[in-house]
Amino acid sequence: MGGKLRDNARVLITDDDQNIRWMLSLLLRSEGIEVIEAENGLVALSLVRQGNIDLMLLDLKMPGMTGLEVLHEVRKLDVGLPVVLITGFGTNEDAMIAGREGIRGFLTKPFKNDEIILTVRMALESRPRGLGVRDRASPMKRLMLSEHMGPSPAIQEVNGRIQRVAGTDFTVMISGETGAGKEVVANAIHQLSQRCQGPFVPVDCGAISPSLIESELLGHEKGAFTGADRLHKGCFEAAEGGTLFLDEIGNLPLSMQSKLLRALQERRITRVGGTTPIDLNVRILCATNEDLGGLVEKGVFRRDLYYRLNEFDITILPLRERKGDIEFLARRFLDRVRTELKKPDCELTQEGVETLLAYPWPGNVRELQNLIRRAALLAENQIGPAELIRAGISSVSPSHSEANSEASDSLAANLHSEPALNPTDQRSFKDLVHDRVLEVEREILAQALKAASGNMKGAARFLQMDYKSIRTKIKFHHLTSLD
Repeated sequence: MGGKLRDNARVLITDDDQNIRWMLSLLLRSEGIEVIEAENGLVALSLVRQGNIDLMLLDLKMPGMTGLEVLHEVRKLDVGLPVVLITGFGTNEDAMIAGREGIRGFLTKPFKNDEIILTVRMALESRPRGLGVRDRASPMKRLMLSEHMGPSPAIQEVNGRIQRVAGTDFTVMISGETGAGKEVVANAIHQLSQRCQGPFVPVDCGAISPSLIESELLGHEKGAFTGADRLHKGCFEAAEGGTLFLDEIGNLPLSMQSKLLRALQERRITRVGGTTPIDLNVRILCATNEDLGGLVEKGVFRRDLYYRLNEFDITILPLRERKGDIEFLARRFLDRVRTELKKPDCELTQEGVETLLAYPWPGNVRELQNLIRRAALLAENQIGPAELIRAGISSVSPSHSEANSEASDSLAANLHSEPALNPTDQRSFKDLVHDRVLEVEREILAQALKAASGNMKGAARFLQMDYKSIRTKIKFHHLTSLD
């Protein structure tokens, strides 16, 4: 069976059968495991809320709350908690549950000791070692790291770097495409840091006018400029004792870059129109969807500030390069929206999963979340390829505008035309769907740009998209615009 199980692990056994609990407890304690027991789902959920649980053994068949009902509530409390199901016999339905809910294994009655130990060992190994039983973050903190990002190796690497840097005061540079989850990473660093009781203040540097950015960050005194009728404390002061997250730092004007560098070096600021320095106790995290090194070479971003901000870096790969996260995230988003829409039977079909996997996701996780919400709203009880395309996997939204009507007609024509399949074509189903979706998307974007005379903002209004998303897609398809 190998060596002892992981030291200091704590396992929660939830089963209404006292004899089963006694037998499992005896075996696990002999392997050095700390065991706590729950005779029903309500007791189990109370214990999960308290935290410090490494693994849950959960009986599927219990009076009152069933195992599945308990599991659903557990995932709301601690999405990363490994769960092993106890069942009389494995079924196809059980396998579907395992795939959907991230189950770490089954214990099938009658039990065999070797199988119990092996299953428990493998499930415990899935729990990150960087989080000890007594000193790891609360369930809500772990929820941020897992639920919003997925189980892929790339995200596990991100999680590892978060764990490594969170307890320091390093300035962290988070890189990744729009919608990939940069703010989620920043928030996770804050929540796992010694500053977690302080404020987390996010600032989108690209959304603030260059003429106002200094006042927003540093604050201003009353009368500092026309319209400054009262004292205004800026974002640095708002983040005192906590974390200031500067998103899209590449958009910061050069004039403000020098002031930010001075604030970081001196650990103090002076409000606009003021003369009294204000000491700072703030950690800085920043994010970019651009190549800051390239901006440095072009002379639009200060080299000294770049090196000052980049004490530690975390890169988030785009969703198209993290295929292992797509289904996980899609089903998580669907779980949430099912409750919101009161559609408990709405399911994502395997064909729908294949469609999601074939799509390039230029809008990343944010695009996936919005798509699943729309698909669940429009679908009856199943979400397959047709429902996903209706929901806008090609960025189509119903509109009364002429351009959008043309785009919708083009989409319909593409959907109902016969695919041009060559008998010698060796592409897989995934590749065929992927290429077809890209063709439709490019055509829609091109028509919207044409109707908007090449203006991206106008095209975004036609398609009811945000400007950043359409800019990303137009760049991806190498289309020409005037802005």
